[in-house]
Amino acid sequence: MRRLFLNGLITALLFLSQSNTHAFASNQTQLLLVGGGDIPISALEMVKGKTVMIICWPSGSEGQDYYDTISKKVMDAGAKKTIPSIHRPTTQAEADQFMRDYESADATAISGGQQDHLNEPIVNYPEIATAFKNHFYVKFDPFITTSASAMYMATTVLNGSTLDSLPGLGFYPDPDTAIDTHFHDPNKVPREPRLRAFMAKIKAKFGIGLGHNTGLLVKDGKLGTIFGPGTVEFYQAVTDGPATKQSYGAGTEFSIHDFKPISICSALGTQSTASVK
Repeated sequence: MRRLFLNGLITALLFLSQSNTHAFASNQTQLLLVGGGDIPISALEMVKGKTVMIICWPSGSEGQDYYDTISKKVMDAGAKKTIPSIHRPTTQAEADQFMRDYESADATAISGGQQDHLNEPIVNYPEIATAFKNHFYVKFDPFITTSASAMYMATTVLNGSTLDSLPGLGFYPDPDTAIDTHFHDPNKVPREPRLRAFMAKIKAKFGIGLGHNTGLLVKDGKLGTIFGPGTVEFYQAVTDGPATKQSYGAGTEFSIHDFKPISICSALGTQSTASVK
């Protein structure tokens, strides 16, 4: 009877989380979005003492390399242990094994790769998406994402240079925000034109361009803090011209829902304070 009650409670909570993300995002959620490259260790205090499930489902054979890199980073930050998932589930048996492995985790890290390759097993095996939501919204496990997986945290996901879109997990608390990565990465095509075009296509109110080697930590669905050596670009759509842009560096804190700053660190490192109304 007790197990039935608990299962029913979890099901109800998951239903509510999918119908009203903001209600749950106002609790104890922690979501780290990294623009690719190195994950700033200063942003990983959340994994201390945790068992971290590291999900690496890239398009090629890089899964083991991605796992090794992320595993070393979270262990250096004080994680208790890591659990690897370096092969995308393509059968029900593999999905079931992933679910069993995931049960013992109390933190999640997802590598980069390609958005559609990450999306495929989540669509094919809906229990995986349900497990992610359970860990994030019910258990309040921290989530660490980078590159393609950071983009996948949006409600509507930018899927490549053709500006195709995918439905995302929607863990970023504002559904009207588009996310792109690898800003200011010298090895990538400039991202700003792509993000601006995608914002216009999906009529997004806001856009976030995550700098390479730079992280944006979103806590409680309300407060954002920037970590790492680069900047994060924030775009806001306007009715009579191109979206406006602000660029902030490590240490900046702001309100997620309107990008109003609490403390500001500019790209040049100057600091000031502002109240959030």
